Amino acid sequence: MPVWIEIGTLDDREHIGGDTQAGRAFVRRFADRTHGAGAVVEVHYYAARDDDCASGAREEFWVGRATTYTRCTDIHSPGETEDWSDAMFSDGDRDQATFTSVEAAEHRAERLARAFSATDIRWDGQPFRDWSRAPHLK
Repeated sequence: MPVWIEIGTLDDREHIGGDTQAGRAFVRRFADRTHGAGAVVEVHYYAARDDDCASGAREEFWVGRATTYTRCTDIHSPGETEDWSDAMFSDGDRDQATFTSVEAAEHRAERLARAFSATDIRWDGQPFRDWSRAPHLK
């Protein structure tokens, strides 16, 4: 099993969440070199909102999550040395919390990113070719 260690520090990224991203994103990066080649997991939490807001409805914000999985030769430059990667997107904790301002959603996104632990990673570091082998984060 991989031994995930954090590399870098909490990072404030501009864009990962596509059209739903409404504010800043915060990312944590973890790496493993147990099996020779590198494996990197990046967990991004970001302020989000739905594109279409019904006329007269109050705009709601929530926290989305994107998780990227990369096999690479250099764990400090995974995007440039990757031989395989994939990503998963989710609505994060949308069912538990929505907000009336983007700032409140950003604050929650940062708190969730800070609270994420390497022990929450359920990836074996190997490419998954189909979704039956896809990892499941806590």
